[in-house]
Amino acid sequence: MKKRREQPNREFEQTLFALLIAFLGGSVISFYVGSAFLDFQNIGDQNTRRLPGWQVNMGSICIGIMAFIVILFSLEILRKRSKIAGWHSSWPWLPLVGLTALATFVHIPVYFVIPAGAIHSTWACRRIYRESNRSVSRSK
Repeated sequence: MKKRREQPNREFEQTLFALLIAFLGGSVISFYVGSAFLDFQNIGDQNTRRLPGWQVNMGSICIGIMAFIVILFSLEILRKRSKIAGWHSSWPWLPLVGLTALATFVHIPVYFVIPAGAIHSTWACRRIYRESNRSVSRSK
């Protein structure tokens, strides 16, 4: 009797593709907001309050991360046709919004924000990978 070949796990590949698309969208939004805000400050009059560069950068990164989460949520809803599945893929990224929002209003040094964001992003990717493997094993 022939052994049945296992189907490859395409679930995580599709989620990884959605992550990459969401990352690209969030990066573009972050870049646009940062440059638009700096242009807005430059065309203002002399009485316009000037924000420090770190505040503008962290604010645009915060908006970019929010866009990333919304895009990821939307793509997962479209792919799986389930809001719960979209929520499971996007909620691990929410603490990054809190971190960057806090860093927007309070000057947190970059040598803390970048490693904390990288560690949290690694954790979120691993969580999504485990979740996609669980959903595949449940469907068998």
